[in-house]
Amino acid sequence: MNTEKNKKWIHWERRRSKKINPLNFIYIITLCFATFFPILQSNFFWNEYDQITRSFYPELHSWKSIFTPTIFWNENPLALISYYLEGLLPFNDAFVHRFINILLHSCASILLYRLLNRLHISGAFIISLFFAAHPVVVHTLFWPGHRSNLIILCLILWCLYLALDRQNENTRKKALALSALAALIHPIAIIIPLCLFLNIFAKNKEFKLENFNKIIPYIITVFLLSILAETFENTTVQQISPISNGAQEASPHILYQFSEYFKMLYFPFDSAFFIPVASTIQTNALILFPILLFTSIYLFLFAYVRTIWARLIIMGMSLLIILLIYASCQKGLFLDGSLALDESLIYIALIPAIAIVIGSIHATIVQKFPKLALFWYSFSGLLILISVGTSISRGMQINGTLKLWEYFNNNWSQSIVPKQAISDYLFVNSYEKYDIKDHISFLELITEKDPEDLKRKIQLAQLYSKDKQNRNATKIYESIISSKMTLDKNILEEAARHFELQGLYREARLVRNRLDEMTE
Repeated sequence: MNTEKNKKWIHWERRRSKKINPLNFIYIITLCFATFFPILQSNFFWNEYDQITRSFYPELHSWKSIFTPTIFWNENPLALISYYLEGLLPFNDAFVHRFINILLHSCASILLYRLLNRLHISGAFIISLFFAAHPVVVHTLFWPGHRSNLIILCLILWCLYLALDRQNENTRKKALALSALAALIHPIAIIIPLCLFLNIFAKNKEFKLENFNKIIPYIITVFLLSILAETFENTTVQQISPISNGAQEASPHILYQFSEYFKMLYFPFDSAFFIPVASTIQTNALILFPILLFTSIYLFLFAYVRTIWARLIIMGMSLLIILLIYASCQKGLFLDGSLALDESLIYIALIPAIAIVIGSIHATIVQKFPKLALFWYSFSGLLILISVGTSISRGMQINGTLKLWEYFNNNWSQSIVPKQAISDYLFVNSYEKYDIKDHISFLELITEKDPEDLKRKIQLAQLYSKDKQNRNATKIYESIISSKMTLDKNILEEAARHFELQGLYREARLVRNRLDEMTE
C-alpha cells in the first residue's frame, strides 16, 4: 500500500503540464465579451455624483502628475497610465474604458488557465470559464476606478506562472521582477510567496526545508518592497483630504463582512454593486457559518494530510480565507460615503473559491466515477450558462444612465445621490415614463435632506411654477431669499420676477433693493 502511495507521489512531483489547445484561449475571450457585452452599451463614465475617490485620475491635470509621491504611492500608477492612454483613442471614452477592462479580465482568465494547468489542477479549463463569466466580476469591469484590481491580478498570475517553470532560469528571474513590481503597486502581492509556499507544500510528500529555498527571494523581495510601499503611502496619505464624512464611519464587523462576501462568491444572485450594510448586525449562526464550515473542513483535511488531494484543497482554502479576510478588513463605501459591501474587493478571491469546488468535483468524477463524466460536463456547462445569464442580466440593469440611477435608487432609497442624478437627467432629457410631479417629488426629497442644496431648491421652485403650484414656488423663493447663502444676481432677479407675477410687490421690492445694493 505504501509503495503504491509512494508511486503516486513520485508521479505527482514529476508530472508535466498538459499541452493546451490554443482554441481554448479564443473560447475564453469570446465568453468574456459575450457575457459582459451589455456594459459596453453604457455611456456612464467618471461622474460628479460619486463623492468617494475611486481613482485620482479625474483630478489630475497631466500624466506627469502620476509620478508625484502623493499620487504614485496611493494608487496603481499602471492603471493611471492606462487611463491616459485610452483617452488618446478616437472612440467613445466609456466604451474604450470597459472594452479594455474586459480585455484585461480575458487576459486574467487565460493566465489563470495556464497557471492551473501548470499546477496540475483538475478541471483547469472549466474553472477558468467559471471565473471568466462570474456575476461578481460585473462591478469591477463596469464601475470606473477599479482597473487596478484587473492589472494586479494579471501581474500575480503571470508572476506565478513564470515562477513555477522548472526548466528555464531566465523565466524565474522575470517572475522575481514581476513580484517586485506587484509589491510596489498593490499590497495583495503578498499572496505571491504564499502561493509558492503552498504549492511546494502540496507538491512534495516530505516537508523538507531545502524544498523552500527557491521561494526565499520572493519572500524577501515582496515583503521588503511591500513594507517600503506601505511606509511611503502612510507618509503621503496625510496630504490627501478626506472626501466624505461617511468615510470616517467605523467598518462593519469583520465577521459580518466575511460571511456576506462568502455568500456573494457562491450565491451571487442578490443585488449587485454597492450593497447596503445591515443596520443592525448580530452574531448569529448565519454569520458564523463560514467560520464553522472552514474549521470543520480543515480538521477533516488534516486527518488526510498525507494525501495529494487533501493538500491541494488546503492550499485553495488557505488562499480563499486570506483573501476573504483582506476584503473583510477593507471599507466599502457607496457614492455618498455610506458603508457598503463592495464586490470589487472579492474579485481576486473568486479564483480559489471556484477552484476548490469545481476542481474537487471534477477530479472526483473523472478519477473515481468516469461514467458520470458526460453528466458532469453537461451540468457544469449548464452552470456556466446560468452564470452568463446572471451576468448579462446585471449588465442589462445598468447599461443605460437612467437605468443605472433607478437601480441605485431602488437599492439605496435613503440616499439622495441617485435622486440627484435622476433629477439632473430629467432636466436634460425627456421625461419618458416620468412626469413633472415625479420630478418634483425627487427634488422635494433632495431638498428636505439637504436644505443647503441651492441649485436644486431653485430647480424645485421653477418646477412648482411650471406645474402651477405658485404657492409652493413662493415658499421656496422666500426660503432662498431669507437664507444666509450667497446669492448671485440671476437668482435674485428670478425671485423678484416671480414675486411680481404673483402680486407680491413688497417682497419683489425688497429683492430689487438687494439687487441695487449689489450693483452699487
